[in-house]
Amino acid sequence: MYFYPKAFTYGCTIQTKSFGNAYEEITALNGIIVGISTDEVETLSEFADACYTPFALGSDSTGEIRRLYDVQRKFNLGTSRITYVIDAYGVIRNVIHNEILMNIHITESIKTLRELQNGKIEA
Repeated sequence: MYFYPKAFTYGCTIQTKSFGNAYEEITALNGIIVGISTDEVETLSEFADACYTPFALGSDSTGEIRRLYDVQRKFNLGTSRITYVIDAYGVIRNVIHNEILMNIHITESIKTLRELQNGKIEA
């Protein structure tokens, strides 16, 4: 599950397209991708179409999920770019937080999924 600041911005578009490009590899590792922002559902539908996104984008327009996962920037200045890799039992196995290097979210997620699959991280 990855949180991103705003649909149609440069970094968020790169990140979402990169997750889309890695979709088959991630699903082959039993991963599920969900992207979450505070954008409205209609905006996210347009964004998903523009990015050819093969996975779900969720709207957290109330900010409740953002608060629960502690991805709200200080002084309520939007959403931080954070990815959580969560196992089948609901345990967070990795947290990737990088505002500038969007692709590290994908590479680190795949690395964690491989480690889970290979038993390097016990489920």
